[in-house]
Amino acid sequence: AENMASSHLRVRQWIHAMKARGHQADFYDDGMDDLAKFDGRVEGADAVIYGRTHDGRKVALLHGGKKVHGYKIVCDTDDLVTDIPAYNFAAQVFHDGSGFKRLFLMQYRLADAVTCSTRYLTAATKEHTPNAFYVPNCVDMSLWAGVRFRQKEARHHGDVRIYWGGGGGHWDDLLKLRDPLLRIFAERPQVKLIFSNFVPAWAADLDPMRVFFMPLAPYRGTWQKLLAWLCVDIGLAPLADNPFNRSKSHVKWLDYGMARIAGVYEDIDAYESVADGVTGLKAKSPDEWYEKIRLLVDEPALRRSLGNQARLEVAARWLVEQHAADYERILKRVCGMPNVEVKQTVEGECVEAVPCQ
Repeated sequence: AENMASSHLRVRQWIHAMKARGHQADFYDDGMDDLAKFDGRVEGADAVIYGRTHDGRKVALLHGGKKVHGYKIVCDTDDLVTDIPAYNFAAQVFHDGSGFKRLFLMQYRLADAVTCSTRYLTAATKEHTPNAFYVPNCVDMSLWAGVRFRQKEARHHGDVRIYWGGGGGHWDDLLKLRDPLLRIFAERPQVKLIFSNFVPAWAADLDPMRVFFMPLAPYRGTWQKLLAWLCVDIGLAPLADNPFNRSKSHVKWLDYGMARIAGVYEDIDAYESVADGVTGLKAKSPDEWYEKIRLLVDEPALRRSLGNQARLEVAARWLVEQHAADYERILKRVCGMPNVEVKQTVEGECVEAVPCQ
């Protein structure tokens, strides 16, 4: 697993949480290419947990190992791979004629359980397996231990720093901010824009002293420190309204909240955790985005209040240890389940996995 948010949030931190609850639990990010090493690690395991993969060899190894060692397989997913919007470059691969899409659905049907990052995604995944469970994204406090928040230098005290970060698949999501941000950028000379991963074309020719690029950082051990170091005033989380994005989770709110950053979030299922006006602001139309961002630019007291309340709410409700018992119950239930039997299907047909009799 690469050092990305999904690897940590969906697999690593839950395995660490099970270890903290007294189970023998280990996380590995290598060894899938060495059969002897793999066999040695899974021998005696009750369950093997992994994030869905596009590597058919790994899928074959996991299920071949299950036949030899008898463990249960838990596959995790955090994306609606059956309905990727055309603007997301992943749609070029995960389409109806793609072997990758079929490989993902096969993993759901073959797994003894599939854990999903949102309730919306869980319901969608149950179209392919009855054994889908909701496991929310939470905060691992160990990643924030020792993170130091710096203060802006005196010459930057008047700056208002607005941040967005994300993968290239969010191009149309970010496009929602073009007109609101360009308008605010022209009206408020104290505003500075920070983009992670890429600077959109519509911002590339703006004043280079007010637009900045930060490469995406490794999630575990670096991202949290970078977010604290940037002295962000306003974090943005736009999402186009479609099934794929309704399956997204509140991870940006978790990160912004832990950094005490006031955020503006898309008014969509993904951010149902955000209390509008209390732990963040919500927007949908371009006019709403403009009004909410401008309000935060002009009201530093409101920024502080929203950032502090978000941090309190995240710490009160969304820490890994607060949800670890629920995850443990899922694993215990899975380990008591009979192995799943998958019926043969014709191309494109959806079939449930059913318990062996």
